[in-house]
Amino acid sequence: MKRADGSSRTIPLIIGNNSCFGGNTLVESLGIGEVTAVAELEVIWPMSRTTRIFRLAADRSIAITRGVEGYSPLGPPGRAATAR
Repeated sequence: MKRADGSSRTIPLIIGNNSCFGGNTLVESLGIGEVTAVAELEVIWPMSRTTRIFRLAADRSIAITRGVEGYSPLGPPGRAATAR
């Protein structure tokens, strides 16, 4: 992510299905602070597959699916989507 001062920030995050009784929905929220856009979002899937999304506006809820190009928006900008 690029900050307003031109510096960059990387946030590594591991999401896994490691909860008992199906309690982990594989939904993640990522706080990016004052950043207004994400320059690159990289998802590394099991079996060495990678999804990269470039120039993603902040304040969005999206769905990323392994094996599918790009992403799907979840609701209008500025509103967090709720897991179902």
